[in-house]
Amino acid sequence: MHRIWELVRYAAGCGCSVLIKLAIASLTTAAGVPLRFGYLAALFVVIFFSYAYHSRITFRRKTGSFRELVRSFSLFTGSMLAFHLLDYLLVVLGAGLLAARLAEHGELNAWTRQFLVSGCIVSVSAVIFLIRYALFRIIFLGRGSRC
Repeated sequence: MHRIWELVRYAAGCGCSVLIKLAIASLTTAAGVPLRFGYLAALFVVIFFSYAYHSRITFRRKTGSFRELVRSFSLFTGSMLAFHLLDYLLVVLGAGLLAARLAEHGELNAWTRQFLVSGCIVSVSAVIFLIRYALFRIIFLGRGSRC
Protein backbone atom coordinates (compact mmCIF):
# COMPACT_ATOMS: atom_id res chain seq x y z
CA MET A 1 0.00 0.00 0.00
CA HIS A 2 2.95 2.33 0.71
CA ARG A 3 4.17 2.00 -2.90
CA ILE A 4 0.74 2.85 -4.25
CA TRP A 5 0.62 6.10 -2.27
CA GLU A 6 4.19 6.85 -3.29
CA LEU A 7 3.19 6.39 -6.94
CA VAL A 8 0.12 8.60 -6.44
CA ARG A 9 2.30 11.34 -4.90
CA TYR A 10 4.82 10.89 -7.73
CA ALA A 11 2.10 11.17 -10.40
CA ALA A 12 0.63 14.25 -8.69
CA GLY A 13 4.05 15.92 -8.73
CA CYS A 14 4.50 15.07 -12.40
CA GLY A 15 1.02 16.45 -13.09
CA CYS A 16 1.93 19.71 -11.36
CA SER A 17 5.10 19.85 -13.46
CA VAL A 18 3.03 19.51 -16.63
CA LEU A 19 0.76 22.34 -15.48
CA ILE A 20 3.80 24.53 -14.79
CA LYS A 21 5.20 23.76 -18.26
CA LEU A 22 1.82 24.52 -19.86
CA ALA A 23 1.44 27.81 -17.97
CA ILE A 24 4.93 29.10 -18.72
CA ALA A 25 4.87 27.95 -22.35
CA SER A 26 1.43 29.49 -22.88
CA LEU A 27 2.38 32.81 -21.30
CA THR A 28 5.68 33.09 -23.16
CA THR A 29 4.13 32.02 -26.47
CA ALA A 30 1.31 34.56 -26.03
CA ALA A 31 3.95 37.20 -25.30
CA GLY A 32 5.66 36.41 -28.60
CA VAL A 33 8.66 34.59 -27.13
CA PRO A 34 9.77 31.74 -29.42
CA LEU A 35 8.83 28.32 -28.07
CA ARG A 36 12.45 27.19 -27.90
CA PHE A 37 13.17 29.89 -25.28
CA GLY A 38 9.87 29.77 -23.42
CA TYR A 39 9.93 26.01 -23.08
CA LEU A 40 13.55 26.07 -21.95
CA ALA A 41 12.53 28.49 -19.20
CA ALA A 42 9.64 26.19 -18.26
CA LEU A 43 11.95 23.18 -17.95
CA PHE A 44 14.37 25.22 -15.84
CA VAL A 45 11.59 26.09 -13.38
CA VAL A 46 10.36 22.48 -13.37
CA ILE A 47 13.77 21.16 -12.30
CA PHE A 48 13.59 23.21 -9.09
CA PHE A 49 9.91 22.45 -8.50
CA SER A 50 10.41 18.72 -9.11
CA TYR A 51 13.34 18.50 -6.74
CA ALA A 52 11.47 20.35 -3.98
CA TYR A 53 8.27 18.36 -4.48
CA HIS A 54 9.69 14.87 -4.91
CA SER A 55 12.32 15.16 -2.19
CA ARG A 56 9.85 16.46 0.40
CA ILE A 57 6.49 14.99 -0.60
CA THR A 58 7.04 11.89 -2.75
CA PHE A 59 10.04 10.42 -0.98
CA ARG A 60 9.67 12.37 2.31
CA ARG A 61 13.35 13.20 2.56
CA LYS A 62 14.40 15.03 5.70
CA THR A 63 16.45 18.18 5.26
CA GLY A 64 20.12 17.61 6.08
CA SER A 65 23.12 19.85 5.84
CA PHE A 66 23.57 22.35 3.04
CA ARG A 67 26.29 20.13 1.58
CA GLU A 68 23.91 17.15 1.52
CA LEU A 69 21.24 19.31 -0.10
CA VAL A 70 23.64 20.41 -2.86
CA ARG A 71 24.79 16.81 -3.39
CA SER A 72 21.25 15.41 -3.66
CA PHE A 73 20.15 18.29 -5.93
CA SER A 74 23.17 17.64 -8.18
CA LEU A 75 22.38 13.93 -8.42
CA PHE A 76 18.71 14.66 -9.10
CA THR A 77 19.49 17.28 -11.75
CA GLY A 78 21.99 15.01 -13.47
CA SER A 79 19.48 12.19 -13.64
CA MET A 80 16.79 14.51 -15.01
CA LEU A 81 18.87 16.19 -17.73
CA ALA A 82 18.51 13.34 -20.22
CA PHE A 83 14.73 13.28 -19.75
CA HIS A 84 14.49 17.07 -20.00
CA LEU A 85 16.65 17.10 -23.12
CA LEU A 86 14.41 14.48 -24.73
CA ASP A 87 11.33 16.41 -23.58
CA TYR A 88 12.70 19.69 -24.96
CA LEU A 89 13.68 18.26 -28.33
CA LEU A 90 10.41 16.41 -28.87
CA VAL A 91 8.21 19.35 -27.89
CA VAL A 92 10.13 22.09 -29.70
CA LEU A 93 10.84 20.09 -32.85
CA GLY A 94 7.43 18.41 -32.90
CA ALA A 95 5.49 21.63 -32.37
CA GLY A 96 7.74 23.42 -34.87
CA LEU A 97 7.19 20.82 -37.58
CA LEU A 98 3.44 20.70 -37.01
CA ALA A 99 3.19 24.50 -36.92
CA ALA A 100 5.17 24.79 -40.17
CA ARG A 101 2.87 22.25 -41.80
CA LEU A 102 -0.25 24.13 -40.68
CA ALA A 103 1.25 27.49 -41.71
CA GLU A 104 1.86 26.08 -45.20
CA HIS A 105 -1.87 25.59 -45.56
CA GLY A 106 -2.78 28.90 -43.92
CA GLU A 107 -4.43 27.13 -40.98
CA LEU A 108 -2.21 28.47 -38.20
CA ASN A 109 -3.52 31.21 -35.92
CA ALA A 110 -2.76 32.10 -32.30
CA TRP A 111 -5.35 29.67 -30.88
CA THR A 112 -4.24 26.82 -33.11
CA ARG A 113 -0.61 27.44 -32.18
CA GLN A 114 -1.46 27.46 -28.46
CA PHE A 115 -3.47 24.24 -28.79
CA LEU A 116 -0.64 22.66 -30.78
CA VAL A 117 2.02 23.58 -28.22
CA SER A 118 -0.17 22.46 -25.30
CA GLY A 119 -0.96 19.17 -27.04
CA CYS A 120 2.73 18.51 -27.69
CA ILE A 121 3.62 19.28 -24.06
CA VAL A 122 0.94 16.97 -22.65
CA SER A 123 1.67 14.15 -25.12
CA VAL A 124 5.44 14.24 -24.68
CA SER A 125 5.12 14.55 -20.88
CA ALA A 126 2.90 11.46 -20.77
CA VAL A 127 5.34 9.43 -22.88
CA ILE A 128 8.31 10.55 -20.78
CA PHE A 129 6.42 9.77 -17.56
CA LEU A 130 5.86 6.19 -18.76
CA ILE A 131 9.46 5.77 -19.94
CA ARG A 132 10.83 7.18 -16.69
CA TYR A 133 8.49 5.03 -14.60
CA ALA A 134 9.47 1.86 -16.51
CA LEU A 135 13.17 2.70 -16.30
CA PHE A 136 13.05 3.51 -12.59
CA ARG A 137 11.05 0.34 -11.96
CA ILE A 138 13.77 -1.73 -13.65
CA ILE A 139 16.56 0.12 -11.85
CA PHE A 140 15.01 0.05 -8.39
CA LEU A 141 12.96 -3.17 -8.44
CA GLY A 142 14.79 -5.35 -10.97
CA ARG A 143 13.49 -6.89 -14.17
CA GLY A 144 11.66 -9.85 -12.69
CA SER A 145 9.96 -8.06 -9.82
CA ARG A 146 6.17 -8.02 -9.76
CA CYS A 147 5.84 -5.73 -6.73
